[in-house]
Amino acid sequence: MSLFTELKRRNVIRVAIAYIAGAWLLTEVSGTLFPVFGIPDWGVRFVVIVLALGFLPALIISWAYELTPEGLKREKDVVRDASITHVTAKRLDGITIGLIVVALAFILADRLWLSPRFAEQSAVPIEIVTDHEQTSESELTKPQYPPNSIAVLSFVNMSSDPDQEYFSDGISEELLNLLSKIPELRVISRSSAFSFKGRNIDIPTIAAQLNVAHILEGSVRKAGSQVRITAQLIEARSDTHLWSETYDRSLDNVFAIQDEIAAAVVAQLKVTLLGEVPQSNPVDTEAYAFYLQARQLMRNIPLLELERLEQAIDYLKLAVEIDANFSDAYVGLADAYFKLSSSYLLSYMPSDAEKTGKMAKAAVTTALELAPQSSEAMRALGMIAKDPLEKEEAFRQVIDANPSNVDAYLQLAILLLDQGLLEEGSEMMHKAHQLDPLNGEISSSLGEVLVMEGRLKEASVYFRLSSEQTGGESFESSEKRAAYLETIANLPTTPSNLDFEENTEFWGLQPECAGNYKFSSSDESYSGQWSGYLASLPESVGWCNNGQAVSANAYLDKYIRLVGMVKTRDITDFAKLWIRIDAINGSLGFADGRPNYIKDESDWIEYELRLYVPSDAIYIVFGAVLSGKGEMWMDDMRLEVFDNPDFQ
Repeated sequence: MSLFTELKRRNVIRVAIAYIAGAWLLTEVSGTLFPVFGIPDWGVRFVVIVLALGFLPALIISWAYELTPEGLKREKDVVRDASITHVTAKRLDGITIGLIVVALAFILADRLWLSPRFAEQSAVPIEIVTDHEQTSESELTKPQYPPNSIAVLSFVNMSSDPDQEYFSDGISEELLNLLSKIPELRVISRSSAFSFKGRNIDIPTIAAQLNVAHILEGSVRKAGSQVRITAQLIEARSDTHLWSETYDRSLDNVFAIQDEIAAAVVAQLKVTLLGEVPQSNPVDTEAYAFYLQARQLMRNIPLLELERLEQAIDYLKLAVEIDANFSDAYVGLADAYFKLSSSYLLSYMPSDAEKTGKMAKAAVTTALELAPQSSEAMRALGMIAKDPLEKEEAFRQVIDANPSNVDAYLQLAILLLDQGLLEEGSEMMHKAHQLDPLNGEISSSLGEVLVMEGRLKEASVYFRLSSEQTGGESFESSEKRAAYLETIANLPTTPSNLDFEENTEFWGLQPECAGNYKFSSSDESYSGQWSGYLASLPESVGWCNNGQAVSANAYLDKYIRLVGMVKTRDITDFAKLWIRIDAINGSLGFADGRPNYIKDESDWIEYELRLYVPSDAIYIVFGAVLSGKGEMWMDDMRLEVFDNPDFQ
């Protein structure tokens, strides 16, 4: 008897086919459902490895054992005439067919129903927290790795000429722009993705900082009219290569290469698209080279650096002379003229600013005539437009066409916040930050929005993040802002005894008082409830202001009354108590008992201050002032809260 015949008789071949069918089904199910339940990508790989390791043992068992009515027996112990392998074979055939049918049904359901739903969910960059619950710093900064997220890193210039850097950067950015037009993908902005250029940082670290699941990187070598582009797609957390390809083509085919790479990325990410994969608009290669050089010059250019702007404009003019239908070059001209107009305004040259402003408008009009659906042309129109409604409409159209356009989200957020639309403005700012997470200015802007929402601890996280990302003067400013907000966020909710030692911005002796005044617990008590003592020392000059801050949350839209007993001795000028209601950016109300300042009162007198706490208040400060020399006792101080202005 041949080996093949014996394998068939013992059903080894049928077991192999059934095992493969079952493994296929399990792999499809785990690959689709594991991400939904937050199981990392290694979970799918674990399933595949276990199934692969189990294949050979399954075949060995099917060879050495036989399933009988009495159970599993060694094959050699089964009498040949009593063998039921033919019955088992039919059962295995049925199981195999059933597994294949279920697998095909699951794949069909995945393509038609599951994947579109999951893609729609993952297309949202982040779950925006819109209530006032405080989120911990670790929750805010912990990467979530959305499954359909990707960052395109700057492709390495492998050309012998370092001046070809503009070309490799340009190819990278064109790929980024192409992918960003796919609504089902979340594509990190150029600003954040290119910040790793020239830095030796591993892929998992980059992915964690950008909060992406995939990285596209590569290299470009340009020699004469030939170009070699190598691209590779990486599963970021595990640093596993999913796909790579090298393209050796002429420069005329560079746009086709970009399209092929974009299509390959979509296929590898198993993205179910509602439309076709976007494609490049081929233009004259010489015009394209001038366009890329101009864009490189305009990147991160200071407003008043006119020489670089004018050189960029010259390149863009050459581009449109060579290819009059090159809409992106007209968009570049619009951006350049707009920056030039802004520079002239800052240089007090209004006539030149008006002239270049009109040139910017003309350029973007031409771009829209050539490509009415161009999201970049619409973005430029939004930047140039003066009417807020026209700007808002333009930026909303950009977001519809290109859901990963960070400039549109940022500018729309600013417009909405200026109109007082805090909720939607906050959502747009969050999305801008998710698309450009390493941009220090956006981190700071998000911090400001969170301050408006009263989410001070979260705001402090983003100000500190901004300080790390920007450095220099911005670092110091953001760092101070973060420390300030952290202090406010941790304020007590109710006043405590006026016994302070620390000198801070919110309570205790002011720095200028140190050495001249003493502020401590009362050494002469009226009742012993919430008391304090303020006295001048022999060297004292001027006056001393002291106080305690509390969170305003418990008092919003209420009327408060500070009542207490006060006594003074040997006052040379005056003493007083005060209340101040503060928002982040200024005072909302103040009361200090004027003109009834306390002079020399040897007996305890009752002192009262009243004030309304607005809904946008952040904290309340209670304080005492001693001007000149003398001593001041405070005791039995009470903070009473009322719903009406009659304080009843």
